[in-house]
Amino acid sequence: MQTVLHSEELKQIQIGVSNFKVSDEICRYIVNLCEAVRASDEFKNEVSSRGAIAVMKASKACAYFNGHSAVFPEDVKEIFIPVLAHRLFLKNRTKSEYQTIRKFLANILAETRVP
Repeated sequence: MQTVLHSEELKQIQIGVSNFKVSDEICRYIVNLCEAVRASDEFKNEVSSRGAIAVMKASKACAYFNGHSAVFPEDVKEIFIPVLAHRLFLKNRTKSEYQTIRKFLANILAETRVP
């Protein structure tokens, strides 16, 4: 098996990601998205504070790997659904629940004002 990443490289990536600053405006955007999920009647549960923090941390990593100098709305949009879809349950279960959750989250992304 070929090494993809050495431990020192991983440490440097972790440091780089942790040093990314998230503006107040982007933090509010993440909170607004998570509050829109909470306000939805479609889900049995809500996005917790830990879920919102996970969106923020994943947005930082996304920005890092996209070569951005800071976290931008497109970074949040790119990871919002993958980070939250597995955390939510629909009130009315369907056979394709995961895909349905992804569609509801996509609608929330589309309806929430982008900074």
